[in-house]
Amino acid sequence: MSGIGGRRPAGQWLDLSQLIYPGMPVYPGDPPVRIHRLAAHDKDGCQLSELAMSCHSGTHLDAPLHYHPDGAAIDQIDPDRLVLTAWVSRIDIDGQGCLDAAGIDWSGWRPGDGLLLAVPCSSDAVSRFSFASGSHDILTRHNLPLIGTNMDTFVEAGDPLGEPGLHLRLLGAGTLLLENLSRLETLAGRRVDLIALPLRIAGADGAPARVIARAIACNPVSDDI
Repeated sequence: MSGIGGRRPAGQWLDLSQLIYPGMPVYPGDPPVRIHRLAAHDKDGCQLSELAMSCHSGTHLDAPLHYHPDGAAIDQIDPDRLVLTAWVSRIDIDGQGCLDAAGIDWSGWRPGDGLLLAVPCSSDAVSRFSFASGSHDILTRHNLPLIGTNMDTFVEAGDPLGEPGLHLRLLGAGTLLLENLSRLETLAGRRVDLIALPLRIAGADGAPARVIARAIACNPVSDDI
């Protein structure tokens, strides 16, 4: 069985999405996730549920519209951009307590690949670190189609634009942002097939996404750099 683009998969698909459940961690100020049972098997013969949540709760994709008024909404993103290869790298914390973008391992990354950054944390709970000052130069110079992380936002220390600054720069450069991923550490140092499909919500600035990945087997013939 071939992988995406004819490459052989080295492993099974791994679900990188967080489980959605009532009371799960959300970004400060966002509404809580609620799941209300409208019908139950014992009373109604079926189960029917209502879901209420922010478009940016759990594992989700940020659309350019999130910070750019004229940017594309989530339903305007070409699905071809959401099925791609990506390189998974650990990213360390520097002496100032910031994410060290200068130390990202690019050894397996190839032009056109997305980048998934595994931030050290103890669980799938909301994790937040600032990138070191100047990280936007490193991240934008590679023309990345997508960056994903197990954090809940992208913030750069000392950004004069404030918290949205890194979002503004990355989304403005055409880079889609995947946030609140899970289990990235298990794929660190691997190039993967990645499928990240957000809900198709009309005019939305973001949407919850089911994200799966599988490691790509080394293929000297088709995978030459």
